[in-house]
Amino acid sequence: MNINLKILPIFLIFIHYCYAYNVECLNKKADDSQCSKYCYEVVKPLLQYAKEANQKAKTFGELMDEINELRTTQAKLETTVDGQIEQLEVYKKKDAEQSQLVSKYKTELDNLIAQNTKTSRLLSETKKKSMRDQLEYKNNMKKSNEVDSNISSCLVKKTGIQQIIVHDIRNFPVSCDSDLVDSGWTVIQRRKDASVSFERGWNDYRRGFGDLEGSFFIGLEKLYLLTNEQPHELYIHLKSFENETRFARYDHFQIGDESESYKLKSLGKYSGNAGNDSLIYHLDMKFSTFDQDNDNSTINCAAEWLSGWWYNSCAHSNLNGVYKDDKINYYNGIKWNSWDTVNHFTFVQMMIRPISP
Repeated sequence: MNINLKILPIFLIFIHYCYAYNVECLNKKADDSQCSKYCYEVVKPLLQYAKEANQKAKTFGELMDEINELRTTQAKLETTVDGQIEQLEVYKKKDAEQSQLVSKYKTELDNLIAQNTKTSRLLSETKKKSMRDQLEYKNNMKKSNEVDSNISSCLVKKTGIQQIIVHDIRNFPVSCDSDLVDSGWTVIQRRKDASVSFERGWNDYRRGFGDLEGSFFIGLEKLYLLTNEQPHELYIHLKSFENETRFARYDHFQIGDESESYKLKSLGKYSGNAGNDSLIYHLDMKFSTFDQDNDNSTINCAAEWLSGWWYNSCAHSNLNGVYKDDKINYYNGIKWNSWDTVNHFTFVQMMIRPISP
C-alpha cells in the first residue's frame, strides 16, 4: 500500500502513540492480543484515510495531467487562432486594396466610356459635316455642268456657276459675276446671311466651303492658283444696314502658297470709297485659323474672332467675321473699320479678275 507523503508524518505520530500505548498496556499486565487489537483499532482509521487520500491524490494527479494537456491544447489553439487572425488581417488588407483598385478601374472605365461617347459624337458630327460638304460639292458640280465648261476664268459676260481650269486642277466650279460692277469677275467670298458658319479650321479654309449661290469662301488653295497663274485685281463690295454701298478696289492682288501660310503678298494700288487702311493693315500677314495661329497678337485672333483671316494684331478688317442679324457690330462681326467701326454689314462680296495685259 502506497502512503501519501503528506500524511506520512501524521501516520508516524499515530504509530508512535500506538507504541507508547502498547508499552503502557504491557506495564499494566494486559495480554498481547488486547494491546495489539487496541493499537490496530487506533491505526485502522488512519490507514483507511491514507488509502482514500492516496486514491484522491492519484485522481488529482490524473486531473492535473488532463488539465496540463488541455492547457497545451489551448496554447496550440491560441497560437493557431492568432495565426488565423493575422492571416485574416492580411486578407482584409488585400481586400481593401482590391476594392481600391476596383474603384480606380471603375472610374477609369467610366472616363473611357465618357470619352468614347464624346469621340463617337464628334465622329458622328464630322461624318455629317463631311456628308453635307460632299452634297454641297455635288450640287455645285451639278450647277456647273449646266453651263459652259473649260473656261479659264470668268472673263465672259455671263453671271452664274462656271467651271474653270487652273494648272492641274480640272473643272472646279466658281461663281462668276458680271452684274454687280462689270463683267468677268470671279467671286471668291460672299456673305449674305448666317446660313453658313465661317468659324472653320485650316483644312476648310484651304479647300473652301459654302454654297456658290449663297454664302461661301472659294478656298485658299484655289485662290493661290488663280492669283499666281496671272495677275489679278481685287474688288470688295460692302452694304450697310441703311442699304448704303461702298467699295474698295486693289489693282494687284496676290497670296502665297500653303508653305507660306497663304500670305497676303500684294494688294497694289487702292481706289474706292470704303477706305484703304482696313486691308492695308493686313498686308504681308499669313492667314490664320483657330487651329493655325499665325498672327502677331499675344492671343489667338482667329479663335477670339471666330473666323479665319489675314490677322495682324488682330484686325482692322475681317470680312469672314460672324454674320449678325442686328445692326450693332460686336468685335467679332464683319468689320471694315475704314468705313464703320461700330455697325455691322448686311452684304459683302469679294471678287477677283485677271488684269488685262
